[in-house]
Amino acid sequence: MVSYIAALGAAILFLFVSILYESVAFGMLGVGMAVLVLFSLVNLGVAMRKVQFLMEIPLGIAEEGQPVGVHLVMRNSSRFPLRKCRVKVWYRNTLAKKGKTIWLRTGEVMRGENRMEYEVSFRETGNYEFRILRVRIYDFMGLFSLGRKSYAVDHAVVLPKVWDIPVSLGEAVRNFYGDAEEYDEKRPGQDNSETFAVREYRPGDKLQSIHWKLSAKADDLMVREYSQPKACPLILLVGGSRLALAASIMFSLMDAECPHYVVWQSRSENDLIRMRVSDEESYYSALVLLMQDMQEADTKQLQEFYLEKYRGEHYLYALALDRERVRLNGREVKVNRQDGRREMLELQL
Repeated sequence: MVSYIAALGAAILFLFVSILYESVAFGMLGVGMAVLVLFSLVNLGVAMRKVQFLMEIPLGIAEEGQPVGVHLVMRNSSRFPLRKCRVKVWYRNTLAKKGKTIWLRTGEVMRGENRMEYEVSFRETGNYEFRILRVRIYDFMGLFSLGRKSYAVDHAVVLPKVWDIPVSLGEAVRNFYGDAEEYDEKRPGQDNSETFAVREYRPGDKLQSIHWKLSAKADDLMVREYSQPKACPLILLVGGSRLALAASIMFSLMDAECPHYVVWQSRSENDLIRMRVSDEESYYSALVLLMQDMQEADTKQLQEFYLEKYRGEHYLYALALDRERVRLNGREVKVNRQDGRREMLELQL
C-alpha cells in the first residue's frame, strides 16, 4: 500500500507541475501514472480475493540433521497471473516458548494451482508447528503490492538420532508375568480368564485344560490354550524434554526384546498417557505421539498417577527421566555426556 501512496503522490505532483508550467509532457506522465496505479490496484484487489494460499508438509517426519520439505500451494482463480508473492511463515518447537519467522518468496503464480517447494532446517528435535501469518502479492510489473493476513497450519516432527545403550536383562525380566488389559495375539499363556485358542490334544497336555464340551462334539480330545497378558516389566516415565535420551532408551529396550510402557503427561488431554513399545511400529508411534503431546511434569507424580490409574497391574522397574536426573526405581543412574550432546548409560534389569 505504501508503494501505491508514493506513486499516487508522484502522479499528483506531475499534474501540478504540468498545470504550473503548462507542460503537456508532465501532464501526460501524471495521467499515465495515475491510470497505471488505478489498473494495478484493481488488478491486485481482485487477485487478493481470488488467490488462496495453503501449506502442506507431505513427509511430516524427518530425522535430526535432515531438512523438512514445506510446500506452498497457491490457487489462482483470477484471469491474470501474479508476478511474485511473499509469504510470511512462523514456526516453533511446541516445547519452546518462542518461534521463528521466515519469508518465502515465490516465482510467477499462473492461473490454476501452483505448487512450490522449500526446505527448512532445524537445530533441535521436537514437534514443530507451522503457520502462514501474512501474504503479499505483487502486480504484473512487480512494482506495486498488497498484503493481507492468512491462516494455514501444518506440523512436522523432527526425530532425534538414537544411539545404542547397553541393556542387560535378568531372568525376572525375561520371564515376567503379570496382569494387563491386553493379551498377546501370538503366544499362549497361563491366564485362564481368557482363551487363546482351542486345539487337538497332544501328549503331555494337562487334563485340566481339556475342553470337554467341544471334545464331545468333535469326537476327539480338544484342549483349551489360555492367553498371555501383555504385561511389561518396565515403565519409562518421561517428565522432562530429554527426547534424544528417551528415544535411545526406548529403541534399546525394544532391540533387547524388553517390552515396556512409555508414560507421559498429555498436553491436549490433560491426562496420563501410556503406550506399549515392543516393535519398531509401536516405537515410532509412541515416539511421534510423545513428541507431539508431551507436557513437562514431575516423574514422582506421574508414577503416583500411574499406580492409581492402573491398579492391579504391577511392574519390576520404573525408569524416570527428568530434566536433570535419571532414576531407576528411585536410585539415580549416572549419565555420561559424550561429544557435548550424547548421553550414555547402562541398564541392568
